[in-house]
Amino acid sequence: MSETTDDQRSPVDPADTSAEPRPFQFTLRQLMLWVTVFAVFCGLLAWLGNGIRDAREAARRGNCMCNLKMLGLALQNYHYDHGHFPPAYICDENGKPMHSWRVLILPYMELQAIYDQYDFSEPWNGPNNSLLATMPPPPEFQCPSGNLHGTPLTNYVAVVGPQTMWPEDRCIRLTGESGAGLDTIHLVEITNSDIHWMEPRDLTFEQAAAGIQPKSGLGISSEHPGAVVYLDANYKVRTLGRDTDVAALRELLTVDPSLEKVDASLESTQPTQD
Repeated sequence: MSETTDDQRSPVDPADTSAEPRPFQFTLRQLMLWVTVFAVFCGLLAWLGNGIRDAREAARRGNCMCNLKMLGLALQNYHYDHGHFPPAYICDENGKPMHSWRVLILPYMELQAIYDQYDFSEPWNGPNNSLLATMPPPPEFQCPSGNLHGTPLTNYVAVVGPQTMWPEDRCIRLTGESGAGLDTIHLVEITNSDIHWMEPRDLTFEQAAAGIQPKSGLGISSEHPGAVVYLDANYKVRTLGRDTDVAALRELLTVDPSLEKVDASLESTQPTQD
């Protein structure tokens, strides 16, 4: 009786369920089922990942808006004490900017200790003030979504110009008799900032009016998807879409001409004593 060799054996019929399965052998139906399960699993992971990422960004955006709200309250209290907002900067006798509005509002941010260490007799980057300049900035001056953590730079700036809420070394006074000018942009956020939080430098009107999210240079911009956050003169935090029309942006940046501008000296910007 002849023996049947392996080459002479009949092929296994795929439809024959009585055939003994080989190790790791899958039917086409089983393979399709596993591929479907794997695809659903990957989809769930992606959905969960996007949800977590969106939740984190929403939290960071909320913190950014809180930062601007706190800066707005500090500006409001400064105005209450002095009868006007701080100037964008204080100049020396030669007209060179020496001190920033960000330093002037420190006492209204419960940061009196830092303010007391600041020497107004020298520039912001003078020998004594340079020691402060190496310290981490107050967290209220940096956006949580930004990339400035670990640096002394700020994401929040004024827009400086004679037609804005920050007429250079002069100050805006709100009379309270009308709501004129209260929707004007007061503070904006920027990305890729190279502005030290103590430095008396911000955006110019021309830089800000160039549009949202400029492709190069400093301008109104944000790490938040789809919009930038800003503070208006009524202490309300709002958002601007990246498709905001340039003409509409210029209008928001331009202060109402009825608002009074007053001169400010170093003495007039010091905190009032109880």
